[in-house]
Amino acid sequence: MNNFSAIGRLGEDPELRTTNTGKTVASFNFAINRRFKNKDGEKETDWFRVHVWGQNAEYACKYLRKGMRAAVNGPVEIEKYTSKDGIKGITVNIAAGSITSLDRLPDEIDTPAQTAAFTAAVEVDSYDPFSDEL
Repeated sequence: MNNFSAIGRLGEDPELRTTNTGKTVASFNFAINRRFKNKDGEKETDWFRVHVWGQNAEYACKYLRKGMRAAVNGPVEIEKYTSKDGIKGITVNIAAGSITSLDRLPDEIDTPAQTAAFTAAVEVDSYDPFSDEL
C-alpha cells in the first residue's frame, strides 16, 4: 500500500498550469516539521513536492497560500535525477488525491499586495497546535 497522509505547511503559493492534454495541475513545496530535535537541539524539516490535479488543483490555487497549514493525502512517487555536475539524487513527490486547507484565507484578499501581506503574517505565526512544546 502506497499512501502518504500528513499535515504540514506550504513552502510556496501553488502554481497552476495546464498539460499538453488539457489537464490542470498545481504544484507546490510542502514542509513537515519533525516532532523531535536533532542531536544539536535543532528542529528539522522534511520537504516534499506536491502535485494535485483537476478540481483539487483549482481548489489549491484558490484557497491555499505560502505558509498555510494543509492536510495532504496520496501516493508517494520517487523521482531519480542527475544534476548538471553529475551528482545523483532523488526527489520525493506526492500525487495528492485529496488536499484540505487547515487555515482560512481572509475574505478581503483579492489583490497581490493583500496576498503578500497575508503570507507575511502567516509566516510570523509560530503557533503549532500539534507541537509538544507548551
